[in-house]
Amino acid sequence: MKIHVSTSKQVIDIQITQENVHDIKKAKELVENAFRNLQEKGKRIFKVLADKGYDARDFYDFIKRIGF
Repeated sequence: MKIHVSTSKQVIDIQITQENVHDIKKAKELVENAFRNLQEKGKRIFKVLADKGYDARDFYDFIKRIGF
């Protein structure tokens, strides 16, 4: 089992997968859910921090498209 988490000052989203699911496969979903959850509370995301497991051109392009 593997747990993928997005946080601000608290947990925003948790995705649980099999251990063979690479981090990058959940990256967009985590950011989209965090964006939506915070937006509903009148907050926004200013920065995305991630480790090497999220290091992919497609993910960088996605972050730029949604305004980070």
